[in-house]
Amino acid sequence: MGFMINHYRGLSRNLTSQAARLWERFMPDELYGKTVTILGMGSIATDVAKRAKAFGMTVIGVKRTVSANEYVDEILPSDRMDEAISRADTLVMLLPATNETNNIMDAGKFSLMKDGAFFINVSRASTVDTDALMVALRSGKLSGAALDVYDPEPLPVGHPLWDMDNVFICPHMSAISPHYLERAFKVFQENVPYFLKGERLPTQIDIEKY
Repeated sequence: MGFMINHYRGLSRNLTSQAARLWERFMPDELYGKTVTILGMGSIATDVAKRAKAFGMTVIGVKRTVSANEYVDEILPSDRMDEAISRADTLVMLLPATNETNNIMDAGKFSLMKDGAFFINVSRASTVDTDALMVALRSGKLSGAALDVYDPEPLPVGHPLWDMDNVFICPHMSAISPHYLERAFKVFQENVPYFLKGERLPTQIDIEKY
């Protein structure tokens, strides 16, 4: 949500003007009425959807097995991913790294996006063809991107992404929080009884699927 607010409200532009002591007013946008498409509807996606709805956004989710979600306006199966991508003002990547998702966002997928759409990847770098992403950014097809993951990582000093003024570079820290361990241990605690009984864990996932 921070990436979206920053992008549409122009917060980074305000900071640049502040550093230059430049009083520059411009017309920012807002999240209200925008459509966010989330690829990969796991628990993180549900939390994103909940917060997006609070800003008055339309939420579309893509999931292999379609199921109801109170915070998502529409959930589409993976074979309708192209449609979901084409409807997005903002596309959020929350897919795991599997053979099926490797470079799933390629030149063809980027070409389906709305002109001026915004792209966010806070999942795994392998899900995105970085060269295709940079082409979409340089051509103006995308208005911007916010990236938390990279291939290679750390992002090399000479990598072209560093010099793109429509890219927000975040050093793989979107999950970092003073509350992380507390939440992680809670999940661990919930799973232990099932593990000891040899049963399927409540939070178990199939890493071969998305």
